[in-house]
Amino acid sequence: MVAMGKRLVLLFVVMWLAACGEVKIDLPTNNSVAPTQPDKFQVTFVNGSTPAGLKIVLNTHDVTSLFAVTASGATASGSALQDYIFSGRNQFSVAATGVAKKEITFYYDTEGPAVHILQGKRSDGSVSGYLSDIGGVASLSIDGANIALDANNQFTATVQNLPHNTFVTVDKFGNTSSMDLARNDQEFVPAMSARLNNTGLAFLGDVLEEALGNINFQALMAALNPIVGLNFVGLFDVAVNVQNLAFDKPTIDLTVLDNERLKTHVELPHFSIGLSMGGHFGVWPLRLPWDVGGTLRMDNVLVDTKVLLDIVNQDLSVDLDGTSAQLVGTQLDLDHIPNFLGFEDMLGSIVGAIGNFLMPFFTGAIDNVIVPVVSDFIKDIPIALTITTQENEKLKIRALPTYLDTFDNSLTIDLGASVRAPEPSVAAVPQWGSLYSEGDTPTIGATTPAGKPFDIGASISANLINQALFAAHESGITTMTIRPENTPGTDPKGVSVVKGEGDDVQTTDLIGMRLEPASAPFIKLIDRNGAYGILGWYDVKLSFDMKRVGWTDYQQVFSMTFNLEVPFELGATDDGFLQLGLEQLPTIEVLQTQY
Repeated sequence: MVAMGKRLVLLFVVMWLAACGEVKIDLPTNNSVAPTQPDKFQVTFVNGSTPAGLKIVLNTHDVTSLFAVTASGATASGSALQDYIFSGRNQFSVAATGVAKKEITFYYDTEGPAVHILQGKRSDGSVSGYLSDIGGVASLSIDGANIALDANNQFTATVQNLPHNTFVTVDKFGNTSSMDLARNDQEFVPAMSARLNNTGLAFLGDVLEEALGNINFQALMAALNPIVGLNFVGLFDVAVNVQNLAFDKPTIDLTVLDNERLKTHVELPHFSIGLSMGGHFGVWPLRLPWDVGGTLRMDNVLVDTKVLLDIVNQDLSVDLDGTSAQLVGTQLDLDHIPNFLGFEDMLGSIVGAIGNFLMPFFTGAIDNVIVPVVSDFIKDIPIALTITTQENEKLKIRALPTYLDTFDNSLTIDLGASVRAPEPSVAAVPQWGSLYSEGDTPTIGATTPAGKPFDIGASISANLINQALFAAHESGITTMTIRPENTPGTDPKGVSVVKGEGDDVQTTDLIGMRLEPASAPFIKLIDRNGAYGILGWYDVKLSFDMKRVGWTDYQQVFSMTFNLEVPFELGATDDGFLQLGLEQLPTIEVLQTQY
């Protein structure tokens, strides 16, 4: 009775689906390849009526509204859907309520064959691999020399050990692709760029304000005193010393000028100077000593200077020009002294002009703040470090400033950089180099590519990212073996074994995984219909091993070798984190399997 019930349910489902109808994808045809986009997309409703809940999807985008739908089917021109068709692999699907989903794959071939390097030694110039292209391979050249291909599009060649080697491929549609591989000793100049816009410069101003508020004025006063020392024909002498300084919170404004200098305007509000004055009055034998205290108060002290920043021999050069100070609202308060023979008037006129003597003090104090703070700000940028993983794999990272400029209300710093594997792993398959593309300086503008303003931004060259990925591969980081003895949580206590009828997997069996790539992962930064890059990894072997009780070692259960490509979009969140979005479905091409 149970078996009969199951058959009736199955029969009912089949009849219900038949009643709801069926859809067919007529155009494009499944697995079709062409160097142009499809002219037409056509769907047929087999039972002659539009199914409910119709949804037509092209590369994850719902394009139903772009189709003309009738009782017999749905059609759309290729031009109407061109924004959703990508170079390479495309997926087109149709679904509806009660209808089995139909999906096809078609290829829009616009690029030459991809180069897969499986082995290579720069010491002897040997390089070998193969080409792949959905539309068929025509030819390969390396550094201008034609390279022979066998029936499986494989090649073996000897080439020069150049800083950059160029591989040019052509497919049967005439599409051409060029790939440059950079030797692992290359330093990319520039590789990174940082920019401070107006609000970012305000941040630097805040740092300067804090530094000025914490300046060691005692040391400056010790070097400054006495600020005035005068003798009037032996009848009167005076020495003026600064005892203490005080002012409210300073403010600093930074503005980029047309001559590429950074105008710096400093305000020190309610500045007060405690003074001590002393000397002698009269002639011998009636020469009397005297001393008096006082306070020189200013409503505000304004200091302006123009800063020219530059990078010379990978170090910061700071040049200050036209530094000037202005005292606003000066007032002198002296302790009570007698005006014997005009003594008070004479002392008042001397101390009243003390601001002129203090000008070098104000300008020197600002110079002593700006130069070290800006220098530290720039000198904190260089990087020279070696990263070591738990498996003792090493990456050496080096980045030094090579260019600095002030323009367009911003401060821009470019850096040259490199990432290397100082100790290549014997387990990693050798490769010829990292993916390289000729390009302009990655100096960023005043807005993001989407046109949004920002405070502090940075850009990084794809060449440096690819060099880092290649260094990770060369150091052995991408070649890994995961087993219970070296990875906590992969033992029988941390891994659940689900047993089905007829399975021969026991809970005591140990499962291991090996990742053995023949090449380094890479990225390509492009602008292709919503996706701004491709993460690729070719000829990666993934193996699963098992060890049973009584076995001396692991034995391979299954392995597969595959190519992976994932289109992505880069962005940033409002709180400053990097955002990575997948704009299309990943493409995984299985090249080989073993049991």
